Amino acid sequence: MRALLVTLLGCCALQGCKSEKLLAVERDLAATRARLDALTVQKNEALAKSRERNTARWTYAQQADQTEQAQHRLAAALDVLGGGAVPKVLTLADALASKTADVNAVAADIVSEDLPCVAGAEQPGEGEAQGEEPCHEVPLEDACESVPERTEAALTWSCEAKVPGRGGPDSAVCLASYHYPTDGLTIPAQFVATELDLTVVRVAFEHQGRLYVADYPAPSVAQYRPKNVSGLDACAAENSNAQCVRSCESTAGRVPMTGWCGGEHGDDGDEGGEGGPEEPPEVTRAREEAERTRAAAAEAETELAYQQCMAGCGPEPTPEPEPEGDAAQAPPDPPSVEFTWRGSPAPGLYVFDKVAKEPQASWPNTAVLLLHPKLGELLDGTLEVPEADTLYELELQAELIDATATEPDHGKMAFIGLDNGEPAGVIFSADGKGEVKSLTGSETCGWLKKAPKAARTLRETCAKRGGP
Repeated sequence: MRALLVTLLGCCALQGCKSEKLLAVERDLAATRARLDALTVQKNEALAKSRERNTARWTYAQQADQTEQAQHRLAAALDVLGGGAVPKVLTLADALASKTADVNAVAADIVSEDLPCVAGAEQPGEGEAQGEEPCHEVPLEDACESVPERTEAALTWSCEAKVPGRGGPDSAVCLASYHYPTDGLTIPAQFVATELDLTVVRVAFEHQGRLYVADYPAPSVAQYRPKNVSGLDACAAENSNAQCVRSCESTAGRVPMTGWCGGEHGDDGDEGGEGGPEEPPEVTRAREEAERTRAAAAEAETELAYQQCMAGCGPEPTPEPEPEGDAAQAPPDPPSVEFTWRGSPAPGLYVFDKVAKEPQASWPNTAVLLLHPKLGELLDGTLEVPEADTLYELELQAELIDATATEPDHGKMAFIGLDNGEPAGVIFSADGKGEVKSLTGSETCGWLKKAPKAARTLRETCAKRGGP
């Protein structure tokens, strides 16, 4: 029983403590509300006094204007009584008061008399500097302007042989290799590619102080001055990036300007001039803080949009490095056309082995028979000496698989082999004179008796045709 009594007394004491705390909180709340009410009353009284002061100032200003106007009218009336003309300002005031006169005409008349007339060429605006260009965007520079469209091919010639003239001048056989873009280039191969490694063949001889040079493939601007692919691609990418940056600048209002763009302009916004009620300092501070916060948020949004836009400009992302070791995959070799020197079966005629390679295809090895046209004309006695050293084309006479040159037979020779699986060839004079003519399949097989080194495939093909 004693324990139960102690417990009940403890609970009552605890409840009494809670009631005292609640009363204290309620007293503080009442004091806060009273203070807030008092501040509100003071604020309203301050606003009322501010409105009264502003109204009084406005009334005083209006009365002062009316007094000044009355004084002007009195002075003007006295001047008119003395024989002077009626001032235009009074005429305008009367027109405004009566609402019957042509107010616009009177005002225009006053302006035309009181302001200087501007005629002729357009004059500089207020604050504009003489001799300055008008304000405009800084133009973008063209990165490709100074980039040459073509470059000089860095060919290094290696002369493989000196061929005896055998009735004509000696000739030099030279080769050079270069990595070409194929734009505008005649490719002597069965494939088409955007770039390739190409061997250029050159045969030259000298006659009567003139140098006669002939090349294969045919000499061209694309061959010796190839398109500047890397340079043009780089400057085009630079121009594209500059356009992207300018677009971002335009969106963010950050386009760089040049010329006379005027001076600094003051804030034209409403600064709470006369006529408006004065607000308490704490309200002013809160309003200004809110305006600064809004301005900072707008600036942050603009900056974010600008940075996101700029992130899309610039070079393409660098590709990830290729894996090394067994997982690495070497890039494929570029297509190539390679010529190697074999020999000259007759004056003015030259044989080269040709190897064409392409990563996705396999082409058979061939041999080409090329003719220097000017050496043939010299041997025929029909050459006309040009006024200067001249570059010509080595003319392709035949391109055959498993090709070989035969031994002479009655002053004639043949270059024979397979073309699309069929016997083919050409015949020419052993002294290099005359034309080079084509052979039929049967005629080609007939020359096998003069070709001890003919390929087995050619002999088997001819055997199937019933030839020798």
